[in-house]
Amino acid sequence: MGTDEEAVFDFVIPRGEPGSGGTPDVLATVNETAQSSSSGGALVFDNNLLVSGSAINHQAGATDIEINQPGIYQVTFHGVAAVETGTAIPGSMSVRLYQGGTALQGVVSSHTFTATGETSTLAFDVPLRADNPTSLQVVVDNAGYSLSNLGLTVTRLGDV
Repeated sequence: MGTDEEAVFDFVIPRGEPGSGGTPDVLATVNETAQSSSSGGALVFDNNLLVSGSAINHQAGATDIEINQPGIYQVTFHGVAAVETGTAIPGSMSVRLYQGGTALQGVVSSHTFTATGETSTLAFDVPLRADNPTSLQVVVDNAGYSLSNLGLTVTRLGDV
């Protein structure tokens, strides 16, 4: 037994199973090459930097990110947009995240260009719920722009 000055604590701190916490489900894909936008066209990601686990898949050179397992996911996107020659200034463009063919409300990044040669970084970072297998796409709202240095990361955070 302890005293007021020298306490003795008699309890056990629970520990998880020894070893790793399992394989994380993460996809990181990029496309550094400039691609022209088309109204309603999905962006192409041509190089998968990391594919870990089995919940998220992507074929390099494709537009769709496939989610195969229900859960909560974090989606992070960034890219550089520029005005193409012949596009009227001022002009606006947006990129949106689509899930299962439908734009997700509020998941959009936009910019209004006011000068030829202007560039802008577009980005969003959002958690989402996937109840069934589904696909994700980053879709451009307007033609007349080029997008480059694209990056998209999808991480499975846990179960629904």
